[in-house]
Amino acid sequence: DKISMAAFAGPVSTWSQEQFRDSWLHPSRPLQRQLCREKPSELPLTAAAVASFLLLKRSRTRRQALSELEERISVRSRRRTRPISVENLKVKNDTQDDRNLLVLVDGSGLLHIYHSVYGTDGGQMHESHVVLRRFMQKLLTIKKTQKPSHMAVLLDHPTSRDERRKYLDTYKAHRDEKPEDLKSQFQRAPEACKAIGIASLFSEGYEADDLIATYAREARKDSLVKIISTDKDLFQLVDSNTVLMDHKGQVFTSQENVCPTQVTDFLALTGDTADNIPGIPGIGPKKASALLTQYTSLEGILEAVKEEKLKTGDKVHGQGMSKGLVDNLLEFGPRALGHRDNLIELKDVPGVDASSFREDFQLSTRTAGEPSEMSLVKALKKAIEECEAKEAIQ
Repeated sequence: DKISMAAFAGPVSTWSQEQFRDSWLHPSRPLQRQLCREKPSELPLTAAAVASFLLLKRSRTRRQALSELEERISVRSRRRTRPISVENLKVKNDTQDDRNLLVLVDGSGLLHIYHSVYGTDGGQMHESHVVLRRFMQKLLTIKKTQKPSHMAVLLDHPTSRDERRKYLDTYKAHRDEKPEDLKSQFQRAPEACKAIGIASLFSEGYEADDLIATYAREARKDSLVKIISTDKDLFQLVDSNTVLMDHKGQVFTSQENVCPTQVTDFLALTGDTADNIPGIPGIGPKKASALLTQYTSLEGILEAVKEEKLKTGDKVHGQGMSKGLVDNLLEFGPRALGHRDNLIELKDVPGVDASSFREDFQLSTRTAGEPSEMSLVKALKKAIEECEAKEAIQ
């Protein structure tokens, strides 16, 4: 099992039966029960190799199990080899897009989602690690279904809000402190990503969204980009080469009838309650959408008000303009521009070489987190030899 194999860290010779049991990420699966009662040669290949080392006591039995395992691998390899024929050749479709596909996952958002479902109450430590387990499962599911050539998980740092709070000290101030059990999952998330062969990254002072924006803007020059997140702020990155979807695979096609280039103007007008960013009083989603449809941008709206092209009594796509609303645009318009430029627009993170994604985020052609069959056998052989040497000394 690829997730289970990812749980093992350190030299094979250091594994113990207790570590095997404690590290196992699927305690309810039939495979684990099989390990305790079936012959290793009858188990799946990687499970058989693990069982042969951990559950068999005598060196003679261990070597016999490994010999059977090698034979099974050899037989499987012969079965996989097929003669080349016209039927086996794949004809390349001229319309097929052979560019790289980079998948960027909002890891912080994903952890919050699973914590809301599986986390504990009262901020107590959650020792079953179910949140992190679901997190790893989802990442592997995304990798399997999206089939990216490159993939990375972007995470928030404890100081992620600092840069924006230099401009607005109440930015996200209404949010509760992370419970202790969620903090522990955040701390272990990079290690979990590494275990399953997926890159992860965070940056002090900047949010995961900023990192996503930094890499997406670079990658879409010659690659396709899929962003996995439920954060509406990321819709501003969508274009012909960039797609935003949630963790269930649902693609975001529009937001309040505004196009991606207008998202930051829209949020500046309405405000963003999720991030505690105030907008222009009296402007809700419908009015903001109507104004942007008519005047294209926040600057266009404010210019129309100043030049009295937009005045009291006018109707914009069925939305009436009261005197109070026009006055609010004049008074709070400059503040909205500042919020857009400093808080809502996603930043390019300084010091990050986004072009390095081609090397840093490239996925192995082998299943992430799972050792190759023969390399695992070799490692177990070495471990058995070490055990036999110790037994001989004793």
